[in-house]
Amino acid sequence: MPPSPAPGHGSSRTFSQKLGIYLLGVAIGLVLFGWFQMRKRQAAAYQQRQQEHQAESESGGPAPDESPPPADPPEG
Repeated sequence: MPPSPAPGHGSSRTFSQKLGIYLLGVAIGLVLFGWFQMRKRQAAAYQQRQQEHQAESESGGPAPDESPPPADPPEG
């Protein structure tokens, strides 16, 4: 009688099942990576807005590289 395989070996999962689990893990990893990158960009944009706001309040007006927003067209 042959010895029984060690735990974790001789899995009954087929190759396609193992591939599906692997690809699901890769997909989850990519989603998490994208989420972290999005949060990083949002934090950088927030910090930049804070610095612009601080510079504007120190100088007493809008920053020189900013142009005023366009006026709304008249309704009619």
